[in-house]
Amino acid sequence: MPGIRGADCMFDQTPLFGFIGVNYLFFTVVQVLIALRAQISLFKMFQWIFWLLVSIFSFLGAYAVN
Repeated sequence: MPGIRGADCMFDQTPLFGFIGVNYLFFTVVQVLIALRAQISLFKMFQWIFWLLVSIFSFLGAYAVN
């Protein structure tokens, strides 16, 4: 499996990308819950949008590209 810059990679990156995706999905859920409990508009606490995008792209990189 080619790694970074064509170097041989000694491990499968799929679990790593899945782990990153799960962590950022957890960050998203926590941020949304905080915003809802504090009665702040979800779009005023906009970080969850980027965390959700990172999570989606890491899941796509892990499972859809293979």
